[in-house]
Amino acid sequence: MRITKTKVAVAAASAAIVALGSTTAYAYFTTTGSGTGSAAVGSSTPLTATVTVAGPALLPDGVAHGLGGSVTNSSSAAQHVSSAVLAISTITASGGGALNNSLCDFQLVQPTLPAGGETIPPGTTTVAAPAAGAGSISMVDNGLDQSACEGASVNLVLTLS
Repeated sequence: MRITKTKVAVAAASAAIVALGSTTAYAYFTTTGSGTGSAAVGSSTPLTATVTVAGPALLPDGVAHGLGGSVTNSSSAAQHVSSAVLAISTITASGGGALNNSLCDFQLVQPTLPAGGETIPPGTTTVAAPAAGAGSISMVDNGLDQSACEGASVNLVLTLS
């Protein structure tokens, strides 16, 4: 085997690298440390609900009218509700003034939510009346003169929680 200048140079360089590496020592200490940080958590915003009633005017012993409406979530994130409760807030006579529901006898069927509740996405979610599970309202024939209830407005409130 013939020895060339290139082979000698490569051998010398390799020997220098090995010799240099074996004479270099590294030292270090072990230690521990910690740090802190924080993240802001948002909060819920109130939902706004609007209730709509399908069908013509309510009549004593008439058919129940299905409900629909909309829910507006002004938050930038989805919000969850686990219950929906429908109630009559007031009954206003056609000429003004309040009426008592024991005279008019309006009956509500409560809306139903899926098991586990409902997640409301950001924006407005609209459900056309009558919507399945949205509840209903009817006027019961209670055997009394319900003439004072003619042309009245039944004001409903939907409470979501």
